[in-house]
Amino acid sequence: MKKLLPILLALSCVFPLAAPAGILGDDSGELDVSAVGFWTGTGDFDLFRSAWGGEISYREWFRGLPWGIGVSVGVQSWQVDKDAGNPFKWKGYSKYDGDALVVPLGASVYFAIVEWENWNLVAEAGAKYLFVSEDIDLYNADLGKREDVKLDNGIAGNVGLILEFLLNERCYFTLAAGYQGNLMKCDAEIGGRNACDATFDGAYGKLGVKALF
Repeated sequence: MKKLLPILLALSCVFPLAAPAGILGDDSGELDVSAVGFWTGTGDFDLFRSAWGGEISYREWFRGLPWGIGVSVGVQSWQVDKDAGNPFKWKGYSKYDGDALVVPLGASVYFAIVEWENWNLVAEAGAKYLFVSEDIDLYNADLGKREDVKLDNGIAGNVGLILEFLLNERCYFTLAAGYQGNLMKCDAEIGGRNACDATFDGAYGKLGVKALF
């Protein structure tokens, strides 16, 4: 419950922080609403199997330059891999279960690679603070019982490409792909004992709509 307060504060602050960005250029601000999906690594060391959610981002472009900045906030559900091999580096753990609610609050830098009449290609690099609220447990063979897993908040970095297709003069259809990796891993506890840090790494894809206003 203590983690819900910073999550709510993040949601209430992200867009007021973006408001001053309108002084950067004469062009309209851009608001992008998208669905997002994550795929973790290929090994058996990942605690999570996949994730899905939504994201809202706002960005502005510097006057006369192909560079822009933006902020974003999202809500994601990360599903635990029930057959995870050894994510906490302890062979006595198995039968993982549960999920984690993650609220990423981020800032990004954008570079316009291609700007044509009907489509654009944009590169993005950013960092996100991850507010984590987990409901995860596992079976501890050494103790013969299930134990709760507790995760702290973390910081992730991301790089990606965004492809935008013009729908009308004020609206674009957007496709994005990239990779997210932890810059500061999430501290973990199992049954009140310290464990190896958890990560929210993975490739991602986005599908959304961008509006100019």
